[in-house]
Amino acid sequence: MTNISKINGKSIVIFIIYVTLFCTYIFPTNIIDSTAVTTKLIFAISSLILYVIYFKKISIYDWLFLLLIAGLTIYTRRVNYLTFLSLPVCRFIINERDGLREHILKSNVLYVCLAFTLIYSVIYFGTDGKYAFSAIKEINQSGLAIYCLGIMLMQKNKKVGLFTLFLGMFTFSRSYLLALVIYLVFSTKLVKNILSKIKVTKISYLLLTILNTIIFVGLAYIYINAFKNGEIGMNDKIYKFINPFDYSNLFRFTAILYSVLIFMRNPKYLLFGLDEARYNALCNGYADNYFVPFRPTDPHNLLFSHLKIYGFVGIIETIFVSHLLKKIVTHENFHIFFSISLYSLILGAGLYSYWLYLSVLTMVVFSNSEKVQA
Repeated sequence: MTNISKINGKSIVIFIIYVTLFCTYIFPTNIIDSTAVTTKLIFAISSLILYVIYFKKISIYDWLFLLLIAGLTIYTRRVNYLTFLSLPVCRFIINERDGLREHILKSNVLYVCLAFTLIYSVIYFGTDGKYAFSAIKEINQSGLAIYCLGIMLMQKNKKVGLFTLFLGMFTFSRSYLLALVIYLVFSTKLVKNILSKIKVTKISYLLLTILNTIIFVGLAYIYINAFKNGEIGMNDKIYKFINPFDYSNLFRFTAILYSVLIFMRNPKYLLFGLDEARYNALCNGYADNYFVPFRPTDPHNLLFSHLKIYGFVGIIETIFVSHLLKKIVTHENFHIFFSISLYSLILGAGLYSYWLYLSVLTMVVFSNSEKVQA
């Protein structure tokens, strides 16, 4: 009976991972639902199966969290809260990581994901001067999807993995380039030897979030001064890699500054967040106070993005994700964790809903790859 339970558990975990890959690479998100609510709900409903299979292993804290999410969904009438249902059971993916890694590397599912990525890249080719896309089309999330796929394919077929990582460069995303540089630099023997002597695994996602907030607020003031000195300009898709002082970064950094000010001066919004119109009105007021231009820009940071939308649940999410990732981060896959975390901290993409499962899968597939292949 125990063996059957284990087989069922592993099979369901593999099923959920297939749903994750389907939502990320195959389902025509942008064509059917550009807001991606459909894919998030598909994933949330699918992840409920894990609650059924692992019913006896779900703690009282998990059930309390479920009741909280259910209550908030009913009270606010916002179904997006259901995307948090997948958080507690994500750890069961980690419990089955050995069998999951072996299955993913032996199957052809990653090749299927690459094929669909190429198809969507052809469909959206040239949109806004970009040439590589995933199903969701949004360029930054496409970059993250292609990056994770390339990292996993590197463990299955190095040539195909390199091709995929090269393809991602045509997103012309600075965040993608940063993630790729981190991967390449941290893969060198010199950096590996340095990391092996440092307790990098003690660096948590929560710590990175705090440091990122401090750095971005500081950069916001630097960019505000740069604007007043006439040093902010317009960059094309190539020149922006050379000159970081453009309006895109100005709006990105000031969005974090404005978000910090909003929650510090209006703590009531920490309860359920605030709507788009109110958020933009407050940000516009802060921009006027600093004498800088304003463009409606969501905070490019997962914590503040979810604080704005969901309120205090965003804080619970950050703490939980940090605790979860700490279980699988090793010296071997630290740079994968670090680069994916930067996507979350700089763009607000990844580490929630099916993106969290994709990130966990990427780190699981990357770790101990030699043992699996052997």
